[in-house]
Amino acid sequence: MPITFWLYVFRKFTTTTALITLLVSIIIMLFDSVELFRILPQNISTLDVLSMSALKNYSRLEKAFPFLIMLGSMITYNSLNKNSELTVSRSLGISIWQILTPSIASSFLIGILILLLINPIGVFCYSRYEKMKNSASYSNSAHILFSGHGIWLQQTDTITHDRTIIYIGQVIPSHNQIFKIFIFTTNKNGDFIKRIDARSGSYNDNTVTLDNPVITMPKLIQNSLGTLDIETEVPISKISENIIKPSSVSFLDLLPLIKSMKESGYSILAHQMQFYKML
Repeated sequence: MPITFWLYVFRKFTTTTALITLLVSIIIMLFDSVELFRILPQNISTLDVLSMSALKNYSRLEKAFPFLIMLGSMITYNSLNKNSELTVSRSLGISIWQILTPSIASSFLIGILILLLINPIGVFCYSRYEKMKNSASYSNSAHILFSGHGIWLQQTDTITHDRTIIYIGQVIPSHNQIFKIFIFTTNKNGDFIKRIDARSGSYNDNTVTLDNPVITMPKLIQNSLGTLDIETEVPISKISENIIKPSSVSFLDLLPLIKSMKESGYSILAHQMQFYKML
């Protein structure tokens, strides 16, 4: 068995792919840095821009790996051919599949590394990039979090600067219905203003209508209403698309997330497709 030859090709292919990955990453990072300098405020430091570019670039590596592996294969075997190493190996009785085995094994190991290590770190890096970008551009868009037991929506009034946190326990998109809702409002200093509780409600565009809500004011003063309309910055009908983009979830977290989303009434088709595509 040509173990020595296999190890030689394996090492050559892996090294070539690593060098190509480094080169392509630097080129992409330069283009990203130029774009970030263009769209971000001028008071952003060069170090912050480079950090954001590096975080974004790392998160996109897994998408580029099929292309990088193809380039690594072409360059590796072209080099072996130019040095007549392929001709010598074939004359020694080594089949073409034995010649390809090292690169196939290396690609398989790289794929496992991407799923178990690079992808989770890449998702974390991209979330850090988004936070840095929003902070640098002073973005005041609504923040949404999916906890596995419902959704949390935080928004700030642009005039009074009051902060509102909306919790929705379950959504039924087919009937535009929501259940287990509570809304907590504080002023810009964090002082309590009111809390609204409702067992059920409905939504339409950017409006949430609560059925029989109970409003709790300071000193535990409570009022009950028949219905109450609440404006949201993000349409509830699009929350499932905004809160959890399939590409923003690591491979290791996809299956638990799919289970939680299914229990909360969200469509899981896109996330299932993402799981199988990555696998």
